[in-house]
Amino acid sequence: MLLEDVMLQIAPGRRPAGSSAHRRQEVRGLTPDVRRVSPGTVFVALPERHRADPLAAYAAADRGARAVICEPDAILPAGLARIEVPDCRRAFAQAAAAFFGHPERSLQFFGVPSEADSGRETRLFSTNVTHLLAQLLSRPGQAAAGFSELSCEAADRVLHRRVSELDFFEFFELLAQAVRRGQQQVVVELNLQWRHALEPELRFKMGPGGGLDDVDFQGTWRGSVGRIDGAPVSSRLVGRQNWRALNQAWRTVQSAGMATELGRIPRLRPTPGFLEPVQAGQPFGVLVDAARTPVAVRNLLDDVRTFATGRLILVLGAPESLGEWGRRELGQAASSADFTVVTSDDPGQSSVESLSAELAEGLKAGAWGLEPDRERALFRAISLARAGDVVLVTGKAHTRTEIRQSTVIPWDDRDLLSAALAVRGYGGTRL
Repeated sequence: MLLEDVMLQIAPGRRPAGSSAHRRQEVRGLTPDVRRVSPGTVFVALPERHRADPLAAYAAADRGARAVICEPDAILPAGLARIEVPDCRRAFAQAAAAFFGHPERSLQFFGVPSEADSGRETRLFSTNVTHLLAQLLSRPGQAAAGFSELSCEAADRVLHRRVSELDFFEFFELLAQAVRRGQQQVVVELNLQWRHALEPELRFKMGPGGGLDDVDFQGTWRGSVGRIDGAPVSSRLVGRQNWRALNQAWRTVQSAGMATELGRIPRLRPTPGFLEPVQAGQPFGVLVDAARTPVAVRNLLDDVRTFATGRLILVLGAPESLGEWGRRELGQAASSADFTVVTSDDPGQSSVESLSAELAEGLKAGAWGLEPDRERALFRAISLARAGDVVLVTGKAHTRTEIRQSTVIPWDDRDLLSAALAVRGYGGTRL
């Protein structure tokens, strides 16, 4: 793609400054990250980044940037081609789409409005809907691509990054790969910035909102049975919030006029981090969930209480990132559990004992115990469980690391729980 072609895509009728030879130079990529600039790259001076670092364009020029896409009044070095646009983010999306040959024209897009604002919470209702919707749209041998605040999946690639952390060059590169693999549908969890930049070019089908609180279902820790469109349906999904997300995803498919059989629902996999069951034939429930903030944990416990017939045994850590008052509120939110094993959850530079002491201030006396080693905490919780109980492990779920001091340790609560169940004589695989 030539530099003047970039200009024609985002600012028809105008040309970047410079000679004709300069405008005919090849563009090898676009990026808003100065660290990714290499010779032939077009640098995108997004307004918020430009305000934080007004001289970033100078560093981009030193690294061989071909030109800069920017909004009016941006500070640029002399001699660097300037492509001035009224909306830098939308221009970036348009240029990235053109660079990869407009893959979006071969795809059907479904949008789920994102609830991600602070970036601290990984357990979002919109993320759950996005993953379930992608599964409902998939067919044997032809999965739908999905971009959420949990991960980005297209073709055979899975990026464990939030969609809001991608830039549009990365996004359209993945879309191009999806087209080459024959994928037809794409589900995107859309924050306001992305929706503004991508619409109306991508023409997202947005599902209906509201009216989903009074879902008709009965749940256990093994799964749920309910009614959708008046028909009885069973599902491996556990809990009211998962059933609400399923209803939202189903209504989105129906509103788009897509043909989807109710028979697909029993085969749907739980979204990572949303009451994922670990089943090995044991007579009690074992569930993992990504909730780690006070509001998320309180809502989660309320949900589990609707189907827990025995004791609710909670494994809960006090993240360093939550802050002192946040950890105390987290303890108060967890106080409805029958017994809580307090343990580590990314303690970072702090001691698990000091973080746990703040969390424990909100717990009931005699209804909790401290086990700083998270692996031992998981084994302890499993050893306490009896028939009919529910062991609920929060905080990590799909997270694959534990951060201690300056060390990042590979981690998977689900594998450790399976090992703990095996010690008790239960074998099998998790869902």
